[in-house]
Amino acid sequence: MFEPLIADRDELKLGISAPEAGSVDQEYFIPLSQLSKALILDSSFDLLLVSGASPQQAQIVTASCEKSATVVAFVESPSADMTAIWDVMVNLSGKLFSNEMPDNIDVADVRNLVQDSDVLFAFNCKNTAIDYLADQDSGEVVGGIYLAHRHTDLAEYESTNQQLLRYISAYGYLSSSVYRRGRADSTILLGIRALL
Repeated sequence: MFEPLIADRDELKLGISAPEAGSVDQEYFIPLSQLSKALILDSSFDLLLVSGASPQQAQIVTASCEKSATVVAFVESPSADMTAIWDVMVNLSGKLFSNEMPDNIDVADVRNLVQDSDVLFAFNCKNTAIDYLADQDSGEVVGGIYLAHRHTDLAEYESTNQQLLRYISAYGYLSSSVYRRGRADSTILLGIRALL
């Protein structure tokens, strides 16, 4: 099996940053305008989920996270759907802090997706994600994270996994699990590598 990047979830240090708070728990939210090099270095985050950063902000955040060994994931949506972005960031955070079985999603899964991708796209509905994958020509789908929510039965869970895997590169991967308290239909984070 694998070694979790963070052994004790109580010690997980996570931050969520975007231009506005949306519906994120204030304990983890940092307004994008306040996300500075000093704050990142002082906070020692394990994982920082960011959306809405300008290219200049992303450059500063990336450099600061490299210095502090923080995994930073810039989460976007192909349709600029802020609700989907928020749902995915909140659900992924919730799963990382939960002990819900199967307990098989870790910061390492996000790190691997970030390292293999040029862009991360968030979807809070499996049908929207499948429709996007069927029509997309922005790059190679190198991996993903899929969280089924409370109303998903085993047959639907397996079917969704197979549908997503159909579009993922032969060398790609899909990390999937269940998060019963998840908001919206489902949580899907896809890693896309741009075509050259």
